[in-house]
Amino acid sequence: ISLAFANPLGGLDQLLHGADHLRGWGTAAYPDPVLYRPNGFESGAERFKYVINPRFGNTQPSNTLLRTPFRVTLDISLEVGRPLPQQQLNRWIHPGRGGRKGPKLSAKELERRYARSVPNPYSDILEQSDSLLLSRDQAEALAKADTAYQQQIDSIWTNVSEYLAALPDNFNSADALKRQEDAVEAGWELTRNDLKTTLPQILNPIQLKLLPGMWTDLMKMTGKVPFRYFNG
Repeated sequence: ISLAFANPLGGLDQLLHGADHLRGWGTAAYPDPVLYRPNGFESGAERFKYVINPRFGNTQPSNTLLRTPFRVTLDISLEVGRPLPQQQLNRWIHPGRGGRKGPKLSAKELERRYARSVPNPYSDILEQSDSLLLSRDQAEALAKADTAYQQQIDSIWTNVSEYLAALPDNFNSADALKRQEDAVEAGWELTRNDLKTTLPQILNPIQLKLLPGMWTDLMKMTGKVPFRYFNG
């Protein structure tokens, strides 16, 4: 459930001053552009008669219909069906258990799938070597950092995959889901901390600003990483 306000100043203006005495809060000024108004037609001379518009250039809010409305919007969303993380777990763990059709995935097969949960930042950055103007020393340092990072994150996927692969036919789905989500969260947290520690030691300030936006955003985040946002 979310509540959104549009132009609250306009609503407060009308509440305090009334529709006939608006001060223009929250509304752009729209001056009256009409200088002359037709006031009749002279048939003998075949021409219109005009008078000067006394409101020409007037920006008084009560004299114009071009106003920014005040709105209050209440949005209510309801998920129908299982959440996506639960659907993923079911697709990968249920087959081959409890008489269900499909092959039972091994720990190695699960590990390969979970490894896709967090993209490799160093591979992505190295692919941008031309646009980042990476030197040879920088590229080698990033490759070395990639090796160390890969060893750490692989251990996360190995642990969760071995746990899930060893589950019996009847298992606690809530516990399995928590292990899965904790592993993915740990993967993103490891990635964020590794980038924040390593990249400033390798790249110069200009190169850091030119990084792909995904990794820049990740390094700037504080608190829990909203990994589902990065996962699309």
